Amino acid sequence: MSEPPPSESDAGAPRSPRPDGIGPLLASALATLLDHFEARADLFLWEVGEARSRLLRRLVCAVAGAVALLAAYAIAVAALVGWIAESQSLAWPMAAFAVALGHLLLAAILLLLARRGRGGALFSDSLAELRRDREVLRRKAGSTRPRNWDERP
Repeated sequence: MSEPPPSESDAGAPRSPRPDGIGPLLASALATLLDHFEARADLFLWEVGEARSRLLRRLVCAVAGAVALLAAYAIAVAALVGWIAESQSLAWPMAAFAVALGHLLLAAILLLLARRGRGGALFSDSLAELRRDREVLRRKAGSTRPRNWDERP
């Protein structure tokens, strides 16, 4: 096959030969980039599952603590009413106060567990990987950047 004849607009322009191998090189770079994004997506999905379980655990503790506080309030109110009604005989109101104190202690423990939680920041591994990637790109960009406008890499 022969090359098409140059058009009139191409007549004065020098022709630059197209290097062979650009297609495979581009495909290889694209495959590497996609592999990189796939690895980052896998890490992100793994951390989503971990974060979901941690948040669910905190939510369960918070709901259990709120229910315990509500029960303690109801028992405390019933005990107070009973104590006022039977100020001479203190048997069952004192027992109700003891139960209310037990519920308050349980609620305090559950709410402290929900507040404290476990682990550090969410998605810490993904954020650390992105920081490392950014630093690598900055170093590479800094090493290929010309020192002044006259220099070329």
